Amino acid sequence: MDKQPETVTISPKQKTNRLGKFILFTVGSALLILILYLYGVFSFIHVRIYGGDRITGQIYVTVDGKEYIPPTASAYYNNSAVSIKTEEDELPVNKVLSDSSGSAKLLTVKTFAVKGGEEGAYTIDFRLDKDELYDLTGAECFKKLKDDIIVHFKYNNKKWYYITELKFNLTITADNAGITCGLDAYYFADNAERYKVSGTVKETVRIDNLANVNEIEFVIYK
Repeated sequence: MDKQPETVTISPKQKTNRLGKFILFTVGSALLILILYLYGVFSFIHVRIYGGDRITGQIYVTVDGKEYIPPTASAYYNNSAVSIKTEEDELPVNKVLSDSSGSAKLLTVKTFAVKGGEEGAYTIDFRLDKDELYDLTGAECFKKLKDDIIVHFKYNNKKWYYITELKFNLTITADNAGITCGLDAYYFADNAERYKVSGTVKETVRIDNLANVNEIEFVIYK
């Protein structure tokens, strides 16, 4: 006797559930794609119409373990002077040092802001007053300096629309023969792309010929 084929009956309720799940999945996927697309578009537009200062940052200096605030700063674009704004601020240690060890201590930094918006080489200079350094530390080597110390930070802005943050942590130690200057720097450039431009720079410079040399140069991003 031949077997009759089985008949599977799908109730209207089952059909409705399947249709609802399909619609929910389709709409959810479309919304996710739209959000990701718009986020990229908005970021792309944001970095190009941004009207604020495009190069901002902070510098934290210690001399023989004591905090020191550079009295003046200057900025240059392709060796031509440009405006720079600075002010003193107190920030939690985890906003200043890469190794904060969970401390809640506040550190005094000098913040700076440069308009930016051009492709090319920017230099940010800070002057360290030799008399203030001597008064702060009592280190005789600072008396040998022919002039105040000028520290140059060179940053190459690869695209005009980059919005860049720079952090400079400068550690100076003095002895009878000269000074050692250590830098721990961080840079981040928002370019509205998936892979941001960022990195760190660690470098140490030694100056023994204090009577003839008073300038220190660091390259942050080539």
